[in-house]
Amino acid sequence: MLEPFSDVVDERFRDWLEAKAKGGRKFTEEQVQWLTEIKSHIASSLNIEVDDFDDVPFSKHGGRVKAIQVFGDELPKVFKRVE
Repeated sequence: MLEPFSDVVDERFRDWLEAKAKGGRKFTEEQVQWLTEIKSHIASSLNIEVDDFDDVPFSKHGGRVKAIQVFGDELPKVFKRVE
């Protein structure tokens, strides 16, 4: 059965957050908000690039500069493809 892509993204996102939590990784509330926005962007656009942070909805939250502040050196890991 075919599943809507957004449902697949939601499920993978929940699984990813759960795996991170089990591994001891705690995200701040602000990071979870950003991650949720990233997840929604991927569900509608199929991918995300650093330049996307210059557009809505990310620009409403401070754009690329704020993303770098929120995630620091971990930001590139946000873009790492998970199989």
